[in-house]
Amino acid sequence: MEIHTSELKALGTSLRLINTELMKVAETDPQVKRFWYQGQESYFDIMIEMRAQAITWLQITLRGKVVSCRPPNALWTGETEELDVPPAVAYYPASKKIRDGAVVNWDFVQAIVTLLSHRSDEPMLTQVCELLTGQLNQHFETV
Repeated sequence: MEIHTSELKALGTSLRLINTELMKVAETDPQVKRFWYQGQESYFDIMIEMRAQAITWLQITLRGKVVSCRPPNALWTGETEELDVPPAVAYYPASKKIRDGAVVNWDFVQAIVTLLSHRSDEPMLTQVCELLTGQLNQHFETV
């Protein structure tokens, strides 16, 4: 999947925070907060879980691809099955199924970083961008 640079800016600026009361939180810890951003495209979501202002988990889906991270060093990419199921089922966010990739798709991670770099107005998205940038830097230092 190739996303053009001009599309990345438009996708980044389309992200909107969804009412977090709509989300079910698996944790019973009141310090754990979940946030959900949606972009203007179908299948474009960012889910973030935070504890004490630190990201403990995130998942970003876009055009059938996914990047997930559990800091400090657990990052993986894969595909969603959203594009493989009937529209009536795929409409529901809870219907997402993830297939882990065999290797990390660093090009997709870089595209997400570029997309998020256009949202310096949103501190939580800036924090996600910094986290993924750190993962990219660690990868390229070891290559």
